[in-house]
Amino acid sequence: MEDLWFEEELVPNESTIEEVVKSSPSKDSEINQQVRSEMRGILRVNRPRGRQLNQQEKDSLLMSGKKADFYLVRLGFQFDITPKAREHGYCFVEGRCSARLDPAQSGQPQPTVYEVIPRDHYKGKPCMMGVKISPTIQLGMIQAEIGEVSQEISVGYVETEIVGWSGDNECEPYWELRPQSHNLKGERHLWLIVEAPLGCSGVLLGAKAEGILRSRLFGLFHVGPRISHWNKRRKILI
Repeated sequence: MEDLWFEEELVPNESTIEEVVKSSPSKDSEINQQVRSEMRGILRVNRPRGRQLNQQEKDSLLMSGKKADFYLVRLGFQFDITPKAREHGYCFVEGRCSARLDPAQSGQPQPTVYEVIPRDHYKGKPCMMGVKISPTIQLGMIQAEIGEVSQEISVGYVETEIVGWSGDNECEPYWELRPQSHNLKGERHLWLIVEAPLGCSGVLLGAKAEGILRSRLFGLFHVGPRISHWNKRRKILI
């Protein structure tokens, strides 16, 4: 994974662990130890790649004529599991990737989401997503062979069921991923167009993810970061 920003474990909460232990026919101490050592995933997050849109690109977005800066940001998330969990048949079947936008300095206007990419719920075979930046920005599905999208920024092949939202107050965007293969693995690229109003000198961005793990022994269960509150998580200036 190129340009890693951070890596963290995704773990079940205590109530989930207690439910699994109680429902198991094995001795509590044995199953408790197994649960805590196996029931976890790994999240790796790329350092976000972003650039400010030029005036021509901004003009294609600003239909109202209001003054603002816009940033095109790419996020990269990788869902993985530990070698021990892999040996016992664990895999991610669902994921939720989230971001948080804040102004570069306290008291400045709040940046918001102009667009999340992908946003829609896709069905059918995998297809090529793209964001065409020049001469104007075009959002949405681009169904073409690889050789026919040379003027687009390739987001990658998208599996079934990816839905994006602008989130709370349009500053906490998130995507829900449910792969058709029921095995969420590898790297996923997601894109944002961020609007920074006049007076906002830059955008601080945070990222996190959670998911549903499947185990042959324990079934389906939720895992997430140990620290989930945005105020306590790392952020980066884009």
